[in-house]
Amino acid sequence: MNEQQKRLFPEWTEDTSTNHTLCLSDDLDSLLSSIFLKQVKGYDISHFYTFKSISRSVEHGHATKDVIGVDVDFANGKCWGNHVTMLSPTDNCDSQCANLNITNMINKNNYTDKFCGSTLLQILSYYNVDISSWTDVTGKIKGRDFGKQKRRIISNLLQ
Repeated sequence: MNEQQKRLFPEWTEDTSTNHTLCLSDDLDSLLSSIFLKQVKGYDISHFYTFKSISRSVEHGHATKDVIGVDVDFANGKCWGNHVTMLSPTDNCDSQCANLNITNMINKNNYTDKFCGSTLLQILSYYNVDISSWTDVTGKIKGRDFGKQKRRIISNLLQ
């Protein structure tokens, strides 16, 4: 991602002093993005989002202000997203959302100009990850049983 675009993103994307946690959605892009953010930034998954509710893991007592939604575009709060959230250029959008479609003011009038990649690709680009040598994405996460971690988190959320 070029520096001009990066400067439009919220400051928290470069924050190394706050112990952020992640809010996972029921989407594969959210899961893969969360796995990457766990590896690179050390963020744990503490919350789970559906369109009906947000649940918190019993293991985490983090303040909501430190939670980053992943592949969701909250109206208020920190999040990585890639969805078009504006109907018109005059709509207000959350300045805490790291989303190329928000920073580029994409709306119904210029919808064909949208970033149509995944949240994971946007995050990889933002953190300047060279993927040219990857044979596949799973090659970067081999040896880690994220399935076990996900089952444990979901089990705790359902208690």
